[in-house]
Amino acid sequence: MESPIIQQSTDYSQFTVIIGNRPLNEKKIRKLVSDIENGFNMLPYVPSIVNTILGGVNWE
Repeated sequence: MESPIIQQSTDYSQFTVIIGNRPLNEKKIRKLVSDIENGFNMLPYVPSIVNTILGGVNWE
């Protein structure tokens, strides 16, 4: 079994939304942004998961 490849990007235009995923929750997004701005950034420990064609699988 291969280790997962971990990459980082802030170019969100390269990602697509997979049809069937739940809609974005604006309240959760605002909370996430606020947490990061206030020094509580958990993204390195709980990264978003994408498939090989850059479709978001787990964004929250």
